[in-house]
Amino acid sequence: MRIGIYNRWLHTLGGGERHMGAVAGYLAQQHQVDIITHQPMPVAEMESRLGLNLGSTRIISVPLDVDYSNVSALTRSYDLFINASHLDLYPSFAKTSVQLVYFPAELPSVSRAAEGQMVATAKEVKKRLASWLLEESAEIGLLSGFGKPDRAAGIHFRPASAAAALLVPYQGKGDLNLRLKLRVPQEREAGRSTLSFRVGGQALPFQLTPTPGVFERHDLTIPSEWLPRRPGKVLLEVLSSVLPEAESGRLGGNPRVGVEIAWVKLAQPRWREIGSDLLLRGDLWYIQNWHRPPAHPLASYARIWANSEYTRRWVARYWDRAASVLYPPCDPICQSRPAAKRNLILSVGRFFAGSHSKKHIPMIRAFKSMCDAGFSGWEYHLVGGYYESDATQAEYVAAVEREAQGYPVHVRRNLPADDLKVLFGESKIFWHATGLDENEEDHPERFEHFGITTVEAMSAWCVPVVIGKAGQLEIVRHGVDGFLWKTVEELKAYTAQLAADDSLREKLAEKARARSQDFAMPAFERTLCGLVSEMNLG
Repeated sequence: MRIGIYNRWLHTLGGGERHMGAVAGYLAQQHQVDIITHQPMPVAEMESRLGLNLGSTRIISVPLDVDYSNVSALTRSYDLFINASHLDLYPSFAKTSVQLVYFPAELPSVSRAAEGQMVATAKEVKKRLASWLLEESAEIGLLSGFGKPDRAAGIHFRPASAAAALLVPYQGKGDLNLRLKLRVPQEREAGRSTLSFRVGGQALPFQLTPTPGVFERHDLTIPSEWLPRRPGKVLLEVLSSVLPEAESGRLGGNPRVGVEIAWVKLAQPRWREIGSDLLLRGDLWYIQNWHRPPAHPLASYARIWANSEYTRRWVARYWDRAASVLYPPCDPICQSRPAAKRNLILSVGRFFAGSHSKKHIPMIRAFKSMCDAGFSGWEYHLVGGYYESDATQAEYVAAVEREAQGYPVHVRRNLPADDLKVLFGESKIFWHATGLDENEEDHPERFEHFGITTVEAMSAWCVPVVIGKAGQLEIVRHGVDGFLWKTVEELKAYTAQLAADDSLREKLAEKARARSQDFAMPAFERTLCGLVSEMNLG
């Protein structure tokens, strides 16, 4: 089986990229896997930086198109395609497609008025009656390759690119009979345009040759042997062989238009055809079938995998889709218990200001407050990466360092991985505060969607004292293998309790180590195996 996995951000080699790489490495044990990205990277470098074994996985670099059309085109060659790129949504034409989500983008809602559905009362009645006559025809959706609505000679239409894609309802038996009204723009070069078609990625054995510049109706019959044996939506692609030059920007910035489509509908019994033709004329026909937003690219993905239960919940709210949870694998930081622990509190998270801030300054202030109240003999270390060339990030790190001055607080920028492992092993307590003073309903993206560093700390017998929100709730069991807090005062109180009671800390540290195994590579591979098996890919 050929598998493609896309990640635009591979070059950052972050937590999401390691999650994606672990999926690739596991699937590469039995299949040919390609990782598709836009900046060349040796497989060996990815393996070394992320601590993975990618086997025979290949990394393919392609140019970055504004509309991802080249990536969409590549998906056709795969049996399974996994989009693992954060916030990048575009159509997939693979046999089976999966969206791996670290956190979902909120899809804009479209009001009925924005869809062009608010018409005069009499027309509304006609439209509803025509919808009944048309049955499923109104459910034909635009997937990709369509431009903004236009009008010519009293006919509304949408310009389409060389490969326009639609989703067409199919009952699961019999031939699929369609009727299209379209035209090919008048050529400015010699030659006739021909239209060919693909269903589910397979080329159909016939073509159409429309009269240039004239809107005509065409009947299209797709034999049942080309169709799936179950009810659902069929992916239909309309392919143009000659692309006449058109006005720049007419198709979302693409100056080449292959065909102009007035409508597409399912063929109906003759009495339904006559009734719908009488009721739907001019603008009404256009409003009923085409003045609606294109089907979202997400519709082409059969499965969604979320990196946590927290993310899964927001996928359901934002996308109205069910998702399965595939936690990222977290390998143990220490293979055996460290010989000695020091009085260290550790926080790990990138240094940057913004919506997903790790709240370094509030945590430093909490530690300083403890010191001012008599808490002594302890150090606080904050470790994180940042881009030195980014002026905003550099300014943020400088502010964090200024806040730490005069106290046993150490800001460790871009610490090498081996040094960080040593620090994990030496630390007794782990702090995490992402989401502090944020409102989940207003900004769910500002919380920790999972919490890999918390699991890593626990694997090093380091007791987590972390904010009791979002992904942290799925990792730490309060009072069993760590503490969950809601206020800064609780953070300080739980920390002081652990510092004063070695036996309690030792007990929780053992439980924390055991809990971390629930998120280790073997658990990840078992879950991934189940998710792949349930798709029946063959």
